[in-house]
Formats: sequence, structure tokens, C-alpha cells
Amino acid sequence: MGDIYYLKINNAIRVYYNNLYKFLILRIFMRELKKEEDLMVELDSKFQNKLFTELIKKYSRQELSKKLCKSESILYHYKNNKVKAIPKIVLLRAIKLSSFSEENFEENILRTFSAKDSIKEIMQKGTRINNKKIKERFSIKFGAFSLLKPNNGLLTLDVLSWLMKNNWIANLSQQNGLIKGAKIKRISKKHIQITYFVYNKKTKKCEPYLISLPKSLVLDKNLFYFLGLLFGDGLSGARVGIVNKDKELIMWTSNFLKKYFGNNLRKSQLVLYKTHSDPEIKEFVDWLSPLSERTEVYYNLNARGNYVFNIFITNKILRRILDDFLDNLENLFLSLTHSQKGAFLAGFFDAEGNVNKLDRNLRFSQKIENKVKVILSVLGKEGYHTRYDGSNIIIGFNKEYKEDLNIFKEQIFPFLKQSKKTKETKELIEGYIMREEYRPLLEIISNNPGLSQKQISILIQRVKCNGKLFALFYSGLVDRKRIKVSESFKYYINSQGLKYLEKN
Repeated sequence: MGDIYYLKINNAIRVYYNNLYKFLILRIFMRELKKEEDLMVELDSKFQNKLFTELIKKYSRQELSKKLCKSESILYHYKNNKVKAIPKIVLLRAIKLSSFSEENFEENILRTFSAKDSIKEIMQKGTRINNKKIKERFSIKFGAFSLLKPNNGLLTLDVLSWLMKNNWIANLSQQNGLIKGAKIKRISKKHIQITYFVYNKKTKKCEPYLISLPKSLVLDKNLFYFLGLLFGDGLSGARVGIVNKDKELIMWTSNFLKKYFGNNLRKSQLVLYKTHSDPEIKEFVDWLSPLSERTEVYYNLNARGNYVFNIFITNKILRRILDDFLDNLENLFLSLTHSQKGAFLAGFFDAEGNVNKLDRNLRFSQKIENKVKVILSVLGKEGYHTRYDGSNIIIGFNKEYKEDLNIFKEQIFPFLKQSKKTKETKELIEGYIMREEYRPLLEIISNNPGLSQKQISILIQRVKCNGKLFALFYSGLVDRKRIKVSESFKYYINSQGLKYLEKN
């Protein structure tokens, strides 16, 4: 029984691999056949005429149509050279049915090309032409920045005048693609409502869409702070809003969008960068939902990190206005007050800034070359001494430039919204550079008075900890002593350090 079972198993395996082999051969054959079918040939016009004239005389139209697998009408187009490119597989069949040899055929080929590649190239060319036309149609003759006027001490843009001067609605109404039928629905005392139809890829229907613009856009400190957020963490395309993990910034942006652009639909999104449990997702969504009229959850498991929030409105016209302000930021700064500039820089710092307590400086994280150039220029004109290390624009990087922290305190600090950055910035400026992550060192010193930096490094299994020890000393939480200059400092916790451990 055992031998028979083993034989059956062997036969089954043999049959399986035979079938698999046949399947793979068939797949390769079909792939090659598809490649062959994709090839198109352009022949010498005289040879093409002779070939199909002979075939039409030799066979009836119906018979030739069946043999070449082509319609009767197209055969006459081939004969009269109205169709230049013919599938190679059709021509090879035609040669076999004719008196011409394959050598005659090869001699009269002008070019061979892929139909798919040709179609792709034509589509790309059409897209480029279409994009060029759209760009020309929506080119801004009068930028939003150029139309700003002072009003009661604040720069103001007459949005309706900007729309009319640039023929925006007239140009938008001429669109025949994804957007159709754009028109101004209503102009009230404070708002301009614009309606149009947008093609929805999911429903495959054109659906009505409404956006709202303020009739007059006042550039106050809140708007400048939002521009700073947008400059640092702004979403792309037509979306006016930010992407950030910090709940305080998401909440502030939600309230700002409602107050300043309230007639537009606010959307919020939870973007998960790794899998989360259902209760975790529900907790996120329950917090996020009240901040907008529509909440969505997305996964992007290829991205680094844990999760982020998006909060925005979709308004391409408004985005075009705000982008024009950002594109002309250096010139715009020339017309702003000290505090208005501070509001913008505070928004940018809340989006991209960080507090480096170990080196006692403030940093704007940024790698985009153009943004780095603009911010360095703006900060330089405000009196800050800056250094760029390839990733961060640093303020207060040298001992003689620590005065810059006081300029930051007076100009930018009052407008910060993110509580953790606000707290850490305040502590840094006041000379308190302790961080909660240094607590284990403080506990070690408390339990082992008189240890050197080297001994502490061994206990915490780190090569160096001198920066953190200096932070504890600079913050007044530990004392350090040595008898000789050649000796290492020995560290002792003091009353302030004990109070910190008790309090925290």
C-alpha cells in the first residue's frame, strides 16, 4: 500500500509540473504574441499599393477579410495608402498570401514601431499641449501681491477686482475637461460664491461644486501666522490647509478656516503610516470629526512614522492668491510691521521649528533650497545671525549671538501656538535648558553623589553625556566640583534638583 501511495504521489507531482511547464510556455508565447501584435509597420507607399491591389484581385473581399482578420473597408484604405501604419502580424499574413517574398517585404519597410509607445507619446504630447494652453489661459497678469492696498493699517486685497482683472471666471468657464460650467453664483457684502461642475472619477458623473471667496481679504496677524504654517507644512494642489501631527495646530487651523473661509467645506483626514487597532483609530476619528464637515481615513504604509492629520478646504482660486503672497514673500516683508513679520515666522516655527536645549539654540528645519534661501534672507534683514547646516536654519549658534534669542522672544515668541514649543522656547531663553529626558541622569547623581562624567556614562551605557550634564548644571539642578584643574568634575544634586525630582 505504501509503495502504491508513493507512486501515486510521484505521478501527481509529475503531472503538476508538466502542466505548470505547459502553462509557462503558453504564457511566454502569449506575451511574445502580444508584443508581435503591438508592432506597427510603415511601408513604402508604392509597395503597399501593389501588395493589397494584388490580394484584392486574387481573393474576394469577404475571403481576404477573414484571412487577414480585418474589415473589408480597411483593406481598401490599405490599398489606397489612406492608412500608413499597419500591424506587422497582418502584413506577414498578407505576404504569405501574395507573390511577394519576405525579402521584398523587409526591403520596403520604412519604419517599425510600438503601437502602445506611439499612443503613449501622442497622449503625452496632447497632455503637454493641453497643460500649456491651461497655463496660458490661467496666467496671472495681475498678481494678488501687486494689488494689495493699505486699509486702516492692514494690507487688503480686493478679491473681486483681482478676479475681474485676470478674467478668471471667464477663463474657467471655457474649460472642457474635469471642470465645467463655472460662474459666479452670488456676490454678497462679504463673500463671492462660485459654482461649477467637477467630474467625479468614482461616480463617473459631473457633480456640482461650490466654493466661496472673501470679497475682501485682510492680511492680519492671524492670516500671516497661517501663511507661515502653509509655508512650512502646507498641503499641495488646490488644498488650503496643513499636514501635521500636533493636535493644537490642527485645532487652530480648523478654527481659522471656519472663521476666515467658513463657507467652504472643511475636510479632515487621518493618514496612518502603520497598522493600528480599531479602538486606536476610533479614538483618532472621534477627536478629528468635530473639526470638519467631512472626515476620511487613509493608509500610507510605505511612509515613515506613525500617523499625521490633514485639515483643509479645497479652493484652487484661494490657493492661487495665497501662493502669490508666498512667492513674493521677501517683497511682502518690506511692507509689514515688526509684529506681522513675527506672526509669519511664528507660524513657520510652529510648523518646522525645534528647540535645541543642548546647544542652546533655536532651529527651523528645512531642506527645500528656495525656502531656505528666502528664510535666511528674511531673518538676516530682521537682525538675526543665522547658520545653515544642510537641514536646519539655526539662530543663536554662537555665544556672541545669544542676543538673537531675545529678538526672537520679542518678535516671534508672542505668536507661538504650540504649547510644547512655547514652553521649551521660554525655558531656553530664560536659561533653563533641562528636559524631561535628562531625568534619569539626575536620579543617578542623586543616588550616587560624587560621580564623574565618565562614571555616569558607564552607568547609562552611553559614550558621552557631557552635554546633558552641562544642561543639568546650567539649569541649576546639580553642582559640580573638582580640586585640581586636571581632574574631572564630580557631580552632586542640590536642593533645586531634589525639588525637581519631587515635583515631577
